[in-house]
Amino acid sequence: HMFSATMPQAVSNLAKAYLHHPIYVQIGDVDSMKNRNIKQEVILVSQNRKLPIIQDILRQNARKPTIVFVNARKSADILARDLRNSGVRCSEYHGGHSQGARELALSSFKEGAVTVLIATDVAGRGLDVKGVQLVVNYDMSNDIEKYTHRIGRTGRAGTTGTAITLLTN
Repeated sequence: HMFSATMPQAVSNLAKAYLHHPIYVQIGDVDSMKNRNIKQEVILVSQNRKLPIIQDILRQNARKPTIVFVNARKSADILARDLRNSGVRCSEYHGGHSQGARELALSSFKEGAVTVLIATDVAGRGLDVKGVQLVVNYDMSNDIEKYTHRIGRTGRAGTTGTAITLLTN
């Protein structure tokens, strides 16, 4: 037996290689991102305008718990530093930190000590923080499955949320 919450191509290939007559059980429409509780916005922006735009977005949503996704650990650290320098209370959450540091960042976010969590895709799955009203893709994800998991951090359990993606050329 093999169970997987998601079926990326690598997992599908494993199932085909090792299982005889695999059965796939799908709940919901995996090809659809029609979560009606999540308003999705895309902002076309040049790379050098991303920081001022996210600063503006966070100012306009200052009281909303927000997760900002980036693609790399170093990007998370740099963005967090730049946002702190502009007065945003934030912390980083990525695989380059120890488990204890990630737990501290997450508890600070859950308790409201910081209102913005800058994260890599390590936070895209399995992270359930009540009340997240805004997700910003500062860096667009590399594939649709990661995007779907990222924006799924908001609009949970019947609540509504917004997902904003900063898209460069």
